[in-house]
Amino acid sequence: STRFFLPDPPHIGEGIYENFIAHKTMFLGHVGGSLLALLIGPWQLASNIRGRWPKVHRWMGRSYVLMVLIGGISGFVVA
Repeated sequence: STRFFLPDPPHIGEGIYENFIAHKTMFLGHVGGSLLALLIGPWQLASNIRGRWPKVHRWMGRSYVLMVLIGGISGFVVA
């Protein structure tokens, strides 16, 4: 999905590319927000982070929720 951040994204089907051009900001919000949520999510389950650095765990949780909202809302608009 990170290919959508390139200037001329390769290997994209015709229908998807048309939707990408029509809703570029929302499409990139969906890809970026969802990508960050997928990267942050598993670290929320790491017990050593939760135990040693509870503030980091809380901020990662807030960031995760924000990224899920951004990815979800922008995905709804694109759909």
